Amino acid sequence: MINFVRSKRLSFFVVIFLSIMTFFLVGLAFFLLRGPLHMASFEKEPNDNFIHSRSYVINEISSGWYGMLSHKQDVDIFSFRFHEPTVHISLALPITDTTDIRGVSAVVVGPGLPPPSQTLPFSLPEGDGVMTFDVLKKPISFFHPFSFRSWTHKTELTFEPPKDDFYFVVIYDRFGETGQYAVLIDGKEPGSFQKFFSLVIGGIHVFLQSFFVY
Repeated sequence: MINFVRSKRLSFFVVIFLSIMTFFLVGLAFFLLRGPLHMASFEKEPNDNFIHSRSYVINEISSGWYGMLSHKQDVDIFSFRFHEPTVHISLALPITDTTDIRGVSAVVVGPGLPPPSQTLPFSLPEGDGVMTFDVLKKPISFFHPFSFRSWTHKTELTFEPPKDDFYFVVIYDRFGETGQYAVLIDGKEPGSFQKFFSLVIGGIHVFLQSFFVY
């Protein structure tokens, strides 16, 4: 009986040790791959209107928001407050057979921005203006270390918030095509263990999402 208990305890510690080593090696592999490392967050419905949009504060750490345009009229709205004078935001899509026919667009909406120069599939909050992301002449492709898939940057924007206020990043598809996307905000790579742990957990979420969401 004593030997059985000792064996059970030993097996438990072996499992814990192997789990820690696996966690460490997986994290090390992600860093060695040198893909775009960022703190991952995920779309939470409903997020198709400005009133109920969840708010996020962006500091110097690289961030990524993953979402899904699930139907032809779907519009996804994220609310951000930027603590940097200049931020670089890009829109990326996973490379699939339908990537080339998607017309995914991204705009920033908020105070102090110019009025829209084109018709938008949503109504602006009163007093807010719009900045449209620039379409890249040569889309930049990269291998995403967490999802084990290739993605491509379609549009980007270097944004200087005119006011210390919340701004909205709005995603929609001009052609009504559906599919995944990622809003990536450049910054520093996570440095602390806590942030690294959050990065890996978010990466596992992206990995699982790549199998179950298309």
